[in-house]
Amino acid sequence: MKKVNDLTDEELLECIDGSTDLRIIRRILKEPNMVNEEGYVDPDAFAESFSELLQNFIGEDEGTDEWAEADGNNWNFGFDIADNINVLILRSTDAAANMDR
Repeated sequence: MKKVNDLTDEELLECIDGSTDLRIIRRILKEPNMVNEEGYVDPDAFAESFSELLQNFIGEDEGTDEWAEADGNNWNFGFDIADNINVLILRSTDAAANMDR
């Protein structure tokens, strides 16, 4: 099974539908309890950290509907990134299992 910390920049970029700094992704992945014992990313925790890191970049006044929508979009984007990372790890596990046959 491929580990989260072993993912290359190219593999991580495949998990991002859009544009973001890979340093942010790697920083979040290193947070305590972000990756469970099985080696998968907690999508909810990742999404929360991702949206918190981007809150200062929202171009709307905090407390407005527009700000809340942008923050929600960032949370969803973070969740999708984590989910995509988990799919990549699962595929690498399946590929390794098939090679053992």
